[in-house]
Amino acid sequence: MKRIAVLSLLLLCGITLFAGPFGLEMGWSYDEIISSGAKKEFGNETLLSVKPVNPHSDFDSYLLLIDEEYGLYTIMAHGSMPFSILPSILVSTYNEIKDQLIQGYGEPRFSSDTALMNDDYFDMLDAIENNGEHLTSTWKTDELNIDLSAFFNDDGTPIYMLIYSDYKIMELIEAREQAKNASVL
Repeated sequence: MKRIAVLSLLLLCGITLFAGPFGLEMGWSYDEIISSGAKKEFGNETLLSVKPVNPHSDFDSYLLLIDEEYGLYTIMAHGSMPFSILPSILVSTYNEIKDQLIQGYGEPRFSSDTALMNDDYFDMLDAIENNGEHLTSTWKTDELNIDLSAFFNDDGTPIYMLIYSDYKIMELIEAREQAKNASVL
């Protein structure tokens, strides 16, 4: 009996250790997300705001998109800073998160921040703050598209976002919707 309890505990720990971003796993149903320990803030079975089991200290909120048939397919993590923050602090936070993603997923496939930097760091800060430019990096794995961006909102609020999307599930959802639309014509 004791052996079964220990094996069960190890299995549960293993599931938690191998869970995806923020302790969530693509394809999980609404019930699986809630039973994982994520705390529901608001929403329903298709659009859900949660406090995940493994939150990242730089993000304020997490929004999940869940399909009834295919489960969780998008995780959006959002962070903001005080209105009066210097652009260099937004860039620094973006670079910190980007470096953490590089450790897990390798170099991004695309990164606009290198294009914005040119030779002058201060030109990049000006482009972000005054010209509406975005710092953006994109990764693609076997199942995920990962997009990190930082920018100043229209009201001047510094914002950064990290989006994980399971593109295979998104393709299935799109195919289902196209078939549904075609059937009503």
